[in-house]
Amino acid sequence: MRYLILIFLLSSCITERRCYEKFPPKETVEVRDSIVYRDTTIIIPPDTISFTFIDTCQDMDTVFIVKKGKVRVIREKGRMWVDCVSAPKDFLATLQDRHRHTIRTIVKGLTWWEKAFILIGKFFLFLLLASMLYVIGKRWIK
Repeated sequence: MRYLILIFLLSSCITERRCYEKFPPKETVEVRDSIVYRDTTIIIPPDTISFTFIDTCQDMDTVFIVKKGKVRVIREKGRMWVDCVSAPKDFLATLQDRHRHTIRTIVKGLTWWEKAFILIGKFFLFLLLASMLYVIGKRWIK
């Protein structure tokens, strides 16, 4: 029983997270911004415009000038119906995507006295384990 109490006294109950809260490691934070350019094509679908009006000059020819697309004109009983369908339009655009990367690196390692305490702790743990095996072996042989 006394060996269990000794083991509990020499062992630590602190988790790694709590250890980092008490003693935060020194680290450097590097933030990198990168911009990626990409080309894309924007397509505007064809559009239709329809309108109706009274044809006041039925004797004359009416001319519609359209650069791209189709025009349909219907004359009937003093009225004129016009349907204009434009051609689809393509635009080339360059877009930017921005990415931010955060890189964390721990700068500081263990100091000499921290390494010494770790070595002393390992030595005492080895002594404790050896003495427990010695006592158990002695009782087993009797």
